Amino acid sequence: FDQISLKDNAGKIVSVELKCSDRTLTIKPQDNLKKGTRYSVTVPPGAVRSPVGDPFTGTYTLTFTTIADGPHSVDFKVGQNVVIVDGQERSIDVSPVYRDNHVFASIRPVAEALDLDPGWDDAASTIVFVRGNTVVEWPMGYTAILVNGQAVETGVSPIMESDRVFVPIKYVAEAFGYEVSEDPGGVRLRLGEIPQDDPGKPEEPAKTSSGGGSPAPTGPLLEESIRTGATTIAQISGKVKVEIPDKAIEGKDSKLVIDSVSESKMARAGLSTLSPALEIAVENGQIVGKIAVTMNFNRNQLKSEEKAAIFYYDEKAREWMQLEGTLNDTRDAITVEVDHPVMLAVFAVVEETDTVKSEAPVPAPVSTQLKDLQGHWAVSDVMQLAQMGAVCGYPDETFKPDKNITRAEVMAILTSALDYEDSSDVSILHATFADVDDIPAWAGEAVAVGVKQGMISGYPQADGTMIFGANRPISRIELVTIIGRILADEMGSDDLTQSEFKDNSDIPVWGRNAVNSVVVKGVIKGYPDNTFRARNQVTRAEAAAMIMRLMEHK
Repeated sequence: FDQISLKDNAGKIVSVELKCSDRTLTIKPQDNLKKGTRYSVTVPPGAVRSPVGDPFTGTYTLTFTTIADGPHSVDFKVGQNVVIVDGQERSIDVSPVYRDNHVFASIRPVAEALDLDPGWDDAASTIVFVRGNTVVEWPMGYTAILVNGQAVETGVSPIMESDRVFVPIKYVAEAFGYEVSEDPGGVRLRLGEIPQDDPGKPEEPAKTSSGGGSPAPTGPLLEESIRTGATTIAQISGKVKVEIPDKAIEGKDSKLVIDSVSESKMARAGLSTLSPALEIAVENGQIVGKIAVTMNFNRNQLKSEEKAAIFYYDEKAREWMQLEGTLNDTRDAITVEVDHPVMLAVFAVVEETDTVKSEAPVPAPVSTQLKDLQGHWAVSDVMQLAQMGAVCGYPDETFKPDKNITRAEVMAILTSALDYEDSSDVSILHATFADVDDIPAWAGEAVAVGVKQGMISGYPQADGTMIFGANRPISRIELVTIIGRILADEMGSDDLTQSEFKDNSDIPVWGRNAVNSVVVKGVIKGYPDNTFRARNQVTRAEAAAMIMRLMEHK
C-alpha cells in the first residue's frame, strides 16, 4: 500500500506513515496539517486487497478539511459601534467600553468577530465560547476563566453595561491564540503562529477501512432519495433510522439528508451524551407530515439513577430541549415524530428536564389534608410551611410533592417564609429581564424582592440581554446558592470547610462556597452514595425540606 498518497488542495504531497492492522488502514501525517485546508487521500488500483486477496481495481479518493482558524486581525474601538475584521468594518449594536484597565464588549459582537460559537450554561451561570476543540468558560462574578478545563486568572470578571453582559475581550481572545494589545482607545487582536497543541492539529491519526470512507468527510453522513408511492427508510446502522411515509415530504427530486451536529452545540447541553448528535434535513423539498426518527444510544453508559432522554436543539434559544419519545423494547433506542428539520441527540438525565409552565397553587386551609402527602417523607416540612402561609395546595387538594419546582415558585415560598417586609416595585423586573412577561403575576413581587435582596439573578444571553427563566425548574446548585447568600451574614470564614462529595469536581466553582456553608449548617446533605448531584432538579418536597432547614437558622 505504499502507493497511497496524501495531498493538500494545491497538490503538494504530505509525508505520511502507513500502517495496516486488523483490516484497518491508518494514515498518520508526519507534519502538522494546515488549518482550513482541504486534503485528499488517493488509493490507486491494486494498493488495497480484499480479505480473500483480490486487488481492488478502482481508484478511491477520500477528502477531508481541517478546522479553519479565525480571522487574523480584529480591532475593537471604545465608544464606536464598529469592529474591523481582517480590514472590513462591521456594525455592532453596542459599543465597547473601557473599565478596570481593559476593553469590554458585549458577548455577541465578540463571538461574531472572532468566529466563535457563544453559549450559556444555565446551571453554572457561565458564559461559554467554543471554536473547534477549544472551549472557554467564564462563570459570572469570577476573575478566572476555564480554557479546556484549565483555570486562567484574569483579575477581572464580566460586567453589566447598557443592560448587556460585557466580557473583557483580551482574555477571550488570548484563549483562542490571539496576541493582544489594548489601551483606553481600544483593543487590537492578531493571530500569530499556530501552536503545537492547536485545535487544527489532529489529535488522532486518520483512519479508513480498505473499502473506503473518510476520517473527516465534508459531505453529509447520508443522503436518501424520497420514494414516491411508498415509505422511504433511511438508516445509518447503529445510529439512526428515519421512516418517511408517502407524501410526508413535498418537492421534486427531494432527498433526506443526515449530517453530524457540531461539538460546540453538543457542549451546550451540559449533560452526558449517549448518542451522536445528528441533523435531519430535506433537500429540494419540505416536510408536510410526520416522520419517525429512531435514535440509537449506548445504555451501558447510564448510571443507576439516570435514564435516556431525547432532545432537540433550539436554534433560537441556543439550547437543547427535551422531547417526549418512545423507548423500544430493548431499551437502546428512542423514537420521536417530527414535522420539521431537526437536530437530535440522546442524553442521560436524572429527572425530566423539559421546561414546564408554572401552575400557580391556590390557598388551601391548613386543616385540609393534602391527599398526596399521606405517608410522604416531607409531610411535616410541607405542613409547617403551610401554617406559615408560605405554601399552598392545588385545586384538586394535592401538593404534588414530586413535581419539579420552578424558579418563580421558589422565590414565592422563600420570600413568604422569610417574611420580607420590603415589598419591591416590580418595575425592577422590567429594567432587568428581557422575559419579564413570562414571570407569573402571582410571583412578580416575590421575584422582585429576591432580585433586590441579591438572592437570585438571571441568565445572560448571547445577545447580551438577561432573562429570569421564571418557569424553569431550579437545580440543586441554584437553590443551594440562593440559600448560601441568605446565610452569608451568619457564616464566618472559619465556618467554611471543604465538602467531600465524590462528585465535587461537578460542582461549579461559583457554587462551592455555598455548598460548603449549607452543608455545615445542615440545610442539605448529599445522597447515600456520597454524591451531591449539583445539576439535579429540585422537587417541591425537596425545596420545602431545604427551606425549613434554612428557617431553623433564621
